[in-house]
This record gives sequence, C-alpha cells and structure tokens, in this order.
Amino acid sequence: MSNANRLQSLLSGVLNKSDDAVAIVSNKSVLEFCNKAMAKLIGQPSSHITGRTLSNIFDPQTDDTFDDRIDGDELTEWFLGLSNGCELDYPEIEIDTLSGEFFRLRCFSLQDDAFVIYGDNITTTKAIHSELDHLRKELDFITKTDPLTGVASRRQLSDKIDSQIRLYERYRTPFSVILTDLDNFRAINERFGHEAGDIVLVHVSSLLSDMLRDTDLIARLGGEEFALVLPNTGLEGAILVAERARIMIEQASFQIAVGEEVDITSSFGVAEFGAGESGVESIIRRADTMLLEAKSSGRNRVVPNPH
Repeated sequence: MSNANRLQSLLSGVLNKSDDAVAIVSNKSVLEFCNKAMAKLIGQPSSHITGRTLSNIFDPQTDDTFDDRIDGDELTEWFLGLSNGCELDYPEIEIDTLSGEFFRLRCFSLQDDAFVIYGDNITTTKAIHSELDHLRKELDFITKTDPLTGVASRRQLSDKIDSQIRLYERYRTPFSVILTDLDNFRAINERFGHEAGDIVLVHVSSLLSDMLRDTDLIARLGGEEFALVLPNTGLEGAILVAERARIMIEQASFQIAVGEEVDITSSFGVAEFGAGESGVESIIRRADTMLLEAKSSGRNRVVPNPH
C-alpha cells in the first residue's frame, strides 16, 4: 500500500470513529466520501450512496427521505440546495433526529469547487443548554414566588406595579393596590404553633386568589401581610373588592388540626395610583398607611386613601 493510500485509509478510519457527520462532495455534486455518522444521518449505507450525486440520493420523488429519522423536509431541501455548489442562502442548518440526536450541518469549500459537509453532533451541548434553561426558569420561579403560599413574591409585585405605572403614564389606565394584614395573627402562632399559622396563611392566600381576576395579582409581603394589585380598577372598585375579601375571611373557618378550627379577621388599606405618584414604593406606602389606620381604629375594616 502506498503512503498516500495508507494515509487515506487512516483518515477514513479516524472520521468513521467520529460522532460528527462528514461528507466530501466533488465539483460535480458527487458524494465522494461519507463517514458512518453521516451515513446514519442520511439513513443509507455508505457503500450505497458513495459515488452518487446529491440530486440522485435526495430525489424527493423517491423513498430516500428522512421521514423515519428527522421531523420535516428541511434537510432534504438543504442537501438538494448543495447540488449547485456550496454557496447557499443559508449555509448552515440545525436539525434534530427522531432518535434524539442534534446536528449542526455546514458546508466548506475545497479546491476545484469541491466541498465538505460537516455536521457537528451537538446533542450534549443541547442537553446542557436545555438543563441551564430549566434551571433559569426554576430560579426565576423561586425568586418571583412565595415558597409557602405559592402566590407572588415582593419582586413580582414590584414588576406588576411598575408595568401598571407605565400603562397609567401612557394611557391614564387606572389601577389600585390593596394591603391586608391578618388581625392578631401572633396569638395563633403562640397558641397553636407556627405550623398552624402557616396553614392559615395558605388558606387565606387561596381564598384571596380565588376571588381575583386573571389580570389581578396577589403577593405575600412577608409574615401575615398580603398585597393585591387590581388593574383597570379605581378606588371605589378596589374598596368593594377589599370589603368582599374582608367579609369572606371573617366568615371563613380555618381548620388547623383535626377538630380544631380558628376564626380570624383581617384589616385592609386601599390606594389608587394617581397623578404625581413617584413610583412603586409610593403607592405601597400610601396603602400601608391606610392599613395601619385600619389596625389602630379597631381592626377588621377597610380604610381607603382619598388621594
């Protein structure tokens, strides 16, 4: 065997061990070489397709398609587009096989107008990106969600109010914020324990969530305090919502153990966003001032800000 033939045999052996797909096409669009990965991707033995033109191998009128391996006709069209050479409007294509592998195919020009088709096996990279994306979504969910009750966190509350402020500034779309705090909640924790207190918080958050519209938001600010954001709702409408929530909590019985129930009430402060408001903290502060007034004036009541 000549040195040239030996080198060719060695290169062929190396390429056939690669997970990446490799093919060499002549200037007459004849497939001169195809490693095992590329043959598997095409779905035909290397010996069957070597020496044939791309248009013959990928003739859409024949049964030689990728239907049993790849979802869609993009790869057939891509290969047929190479029949006239390596210059493509889209020189790179990413495909996924029905067996779960991913490839990114590219075309590189060689001498005498021949070219090589190289397909990176990016299955591992895709899996890593997918896992990172999943972790990012989980982290985003954690940072925007109260872990005990499952309602929004303060961060999501701020984002919601901020978006409503932008709507108000552009279209004068009204919105209101309600703060509510469970009355004498510390006594429940002291008498029955923090686990009982947690049961009450979950129940209250569920009651409030069920009475809201899809466009509204409920968030836990910490402890026994919750905030409600009501888009397209002025002060009068928000007062009605707060009063309905107050009555609902007052009339509910909260089972904290077998045969053990507690009755609770809650106080509410209500504020509508208005002209001259300085931002997220401003309207929260006004609603909180009204909540403190509701607490100091007897609890279990709704106090609106007349701003």
